[in-house]
Amino acid sequence: MIIASAPYRISLFGGGTDYPSWFEEKGGKTIAFTINKYCHVSFRKLPNFFWHKYRIVYSKTELCNKISDIKHPTVRNTLKYFKIKDGVEIHHFSDLPARSGIGSSSAFTVSLVTAISNFYSFNLTKKKIAEIAIFIEQKMNKEFVGNQDQIITTYGGFKRITLKKNFFTVKNLKFSNIKKIKENSILLYSGKSRIADKIAKSKVNNIKKRKSENALNEIRAICNEAEKLISSKNIDLYHLGKLMNESWINKKKLSKSVSNKFLEKHMNILKKNKIYGAKVLGAGGGGFIFVLAKKKLHKKIVETTKLLRVNFDIDLMGTMCDRK
Repeated sequence: MIIASAPYRISLFGGGTDYPSWFEEKGGKTIAFTINKYCHVSFRKLPNFFWHKYRIVYSKTELCNKISDIKHPTVRNTLKYFKIKDGVEIHHFSDLPARSGIGSSSAFTVSLVTAISNFYSFNLTKKKIAEIAIFIEQKMNKEFVGNQDQIITTYGGFKRITLKKNFFTVKNLKFSNIKKIKENSILLYSGKSRIADKIAKSKVNNIKKRKSENALNEIRAICNEAEKLISSKNIDLYHLGKLMNESWINKKKLSKSVSNKFLEKHMNILKKNKIYGAKVLGAGGGGFIFVLAKKKLHKKIVETTKLLRVNFDIDLMGTMCDRK
């Protein structure tokens, strides 16, 4: 049996420029890092004395005899992609809730691709794993998702991702500054889940209609400025937080679904706590909020927002595999 794990991610800058409808023409850039919270997928051949050929366990349990009968789209299409003929058992378990803005769907896809690659000794490179995950989600699942999540969860660490048509590059960012950001940040869970694909669909439609062009140009410019700050000798957290706030303002212009009264209430509470900056992660609408603030303020932030704090460290490995 293989157990593959892929880390969840915190996207700081550039989100939205990673949609193909944007970067294939304009180019995209994002800055993100992975944390030590993971999506895990176990994969093994199913003994042939069961009446079913496929057992898929996630929030539901599926017992099927044909790949085409599997309801979970990523499982069904990943098995189709690799033309798996064996009967298999797949279990999904997670350190954090799904639909919460930390790249859970892409982490699952990457975990499953990694598990199959290792089980059948395909020896796929990280670049190929990310490319396959992108293809499955966008072309086979027909989901309105960007490209950064599959890439960052595969590679791990603190990265700048540059995107062009049929091409991407990944660059490591300065580790000493990453540690400073981590020490002065807090991750809060709003308790509100949402379906990212619905919000993303609205964003993509606005991109195609050119309604988001100014906001996305601003988001990309902010990402460029943030990269210079993160790469500097002594990072200015006040300036970085200001860029986070500007990025969040522009992100809300991409779709009316990005924010809501609940989120705005908590963002206003955060501002009163004299934070450097904050943003809702992922597509928006709920999920996790990443806050940049002095360490001495963290306890008060939790008390005043009444949101659940999730402690984390930075993951440097990306997707991993273990054979049991």
